[in-house]
Amino acid sequence: MNSQLVVVERPVGVAASTPNSTALPKSCSLILPYTASTTLTRKASRKHNQHSSRKAQTSTTNVALATATASTTPSVLHNWSGINAIAKRSQIHTPETEAQLSTLIKQHPAGKVCVIGSALSYERIASIPLADQSAILVDLRHMEGLRRITDSTAVFGPATTIDSVIRILGEHGRMLPCSPGVIGIQTLAGSISTGTHGQGLFQASYADIVVSLRVVLPSGEIAIVGGPNATQHPNLNLGGDDDDKLPLHAFATSCGMLGCITEVEIRTAPRRIFSCTKLTCDLTDLLQSYDKWNDTVEFVKVWWFPETDQVHVWLTDPADETSAPYQDFIRSDKKKPVEADVASSALNDTVHLYCTAMSHDTKSSHPSSPSASSSPSITSVSALPSPPASPQPQPQALPSIPQPDGATSSIAPQFRTVRRFADARDLTGYQEQILTKGIPVPQVNCEIAVPISQWRGATLALREWAMNNKGRLHYPFIYRATGKSQAWLNPGYTEAVVYIGLLVYLAPDGTIRPDGLDTMREVQAILATFGGLPHWGKHFVPELYDFSRAFPKWTEFENLRASLDPNNRFLSPWLASVFGPRNKSIRPAIAASLSPHHQQYQHQPHQIALAARL
Repeated sequence: MNSQLVVVERPVGVAASTPNSTALPKSCSLILPYTASTTLTRKASRKHNQHSSRKAQTSTTNVALATATASTTPSVLHNWSGINAIAKRSQIHTPETEAQLSTLIKQHPAGKVCVIGSALSYERIASIPLADQSAILVDLRHMEGLRRITDSTAVFGPATTIDSVIRILGEHGRMLPCSPGVIGIQTLAGSISTGTHGQGLFQASYADIVVSLRVVLPSGEIAIVGGPNATQHPNLNLGGDDDDKLPLHAFATSCGMLGCITEVEIRTAPRRIFSCTKLTCDLTDLLQSYDKWNDTVEFVKVWWFPETDQVHVWLTDPADETSAPYQDFIRSDKKKPVEADVASSALNDTVHLYCTAMSHDTKSSHPSSPSASSSPSITSVSALPSPPASPQPQPQALPSIPQPDGATSSIAPQFRTVRRFADARDLTGYQEQILTKGIPVPQVNCEIAVPISQWRGATLALREWAMNNKGRLHYPFIYRATGKSQAWLNPGYTEAVVYIGLLVYLAPDGTIRPDGLDTMREVQAILATFGGLPHWGKHFVPELYDFSRAFPKWTEFENLRASLDPNNRFLSPWLASVFGPRNKSIRPAIAASLSPHHQQYQHQPHQIALAARL
């Protein structure tokens, strides 16, 4: 990737008094070779620490420069966490109708064209050159809301948020026929375009519930993609019976490269009530039971805390209509889920451990820790063995802070994302009340999908990395399996996958841990050797992946993109590092250096339980 300093300012909607965020030159990311050795020698450890120290000094300097520069650029729009620049505000256009959008694109035949949704994507997939006044950023905020609805489908404007889609469908006794994602402020068009997903092998992603799209193509032409009225397009030559029609599954997840979506038709389902059973176990249980959970439960989500090897599990299935929680929910106003009377404190000690580390890394305090300035990182308190099998003393409930509205919360929102696992209670309610409960906090977020046949080996490799790198994470790894997808650019196009996510939170001053991006790269390098592929809307390092080999439809997609956009107007500069001509010499070298190691973790199911206890 090219070396470039990311200039940052506060996200839209954040008060001017909020400290600015920051980012680092991506060229500073360090690849720590992942060798067959299971332990670092003292010499190697000292060398790595010296390198990390030099890297930390470089990162600190760049952070200060980026933050200072950001305060002088209020005219630039950045992504939601304030890390990457998207466009100058003078470059943003907000057409109110499809016809206006078509005219706008035709009137700008030379410059780059990108589309913005909720600005949630981490990488600069929708960023345009700030110095190019011919480049435009299209904001479709005026195209939102329900257009029409039937017994089985609904049509929405592209800027309709997932929260609004869920609410509107609920008013009609309907719901999404897939697992909703964590964040509800994402736009519908943005969610399908980046391959956003929930969890569960019985579904795949938002893109897989799309019936048809209306799109303004790079030429300015208005087209219908998918459905019985699909537009015929000359000179496509895609092969098959419908080789003259624009392929829906290419457009559904295309990161805005094939045009601007102006209307989305999706399938819907009758609204149901769900129950979420929460349990805490250890890594051995996860390795033995995860496949069974996914085969039998509709929605499964897992958080693995490698510092203690504890695992928190949410198993969400249709509620038993004869159960007391179901009846309680039916009798309620249904505005929130019904919580179980009994809470589990099994994870409380681990939660406290991670909050303490997060307090140190984000320079913030939380109610159950000393001030951030004196809080130790996980490194100084986490030299713990895996949880023993013998019973342990019952952890104490974590304190909370009363809020003016009567609710309770920690000092900073990042702590709520972890503290919600403490004193866990089962839930009964609508699926979004259980699953779409993300807390947007400025962060660097990464999610890599590995083939479902490889998730165990990938997990054991990650555990080895975590054991050799104590204190590098202040949030657990997140596991979400999804079924096979029809979208060409979905990592699950050929088979079901398990998405493994990790994140690093930003401090209020916009800085991150000095080794934060190194961690992201090292973990990606490990998962890439297991066939991992990234979520398009989150952070990833393109040169770690051989996309053209991994996606069977890659060449076909590239041909379609070249046919519709021969001048690459809808290909953002950042996406040009992934699509189109690119240097493919880096990936084989990385694969060669990493592949010998991970062989020990592949295709050894009889050794999995033993390895997990080591």
